[in-house]
Amino acid sequence: MNHSLKRIERLTNLIGRSLCLTTSNLPYSRTLEAIQKLAGALHNTETDDSVWCYGEHLLPLSDLIVGAYWFCSDYHSRQFSDESHTLRVLSQVYRPGCCESGPEPDSSAQYTYDALVEKLNNH
Repeated sequence: MNHSLKRIERLTNLIGRSLCLTTSNLPYSRTLEAIQKLAGALHNTETDDSVWCYGEHLLPLSDLIVGAYWFCSDYHSRQFSDESHTLRVLSQVYRPGCCESGPEPDSSAQYTYDALVEKLNNH
């Protein structure tokens, strides 16, 4: 596995732990920063379909990206907010279809969205 793919896997697992485990001490702002780095790494790395299985034991990478995208879309407060910046970076790797309006109910993407809301409210 090359360095870029290892970085993607490491970031996916870090974010998954931050959102899924109560023992994680990664604060909200650092979680968004990790999501930005992950999206940037995905954008700048040639990947195959297997990369989307990273983080499967906590949050699948694809659902993490989708949930984070919709969270940032709903919660960005101003042009230069962390959420707005994160949304711009996520837009490089995920573009929802015209009929999509959020994550699928009861999905890992919805869990990601809800976990980010909770992290925002508790920071």
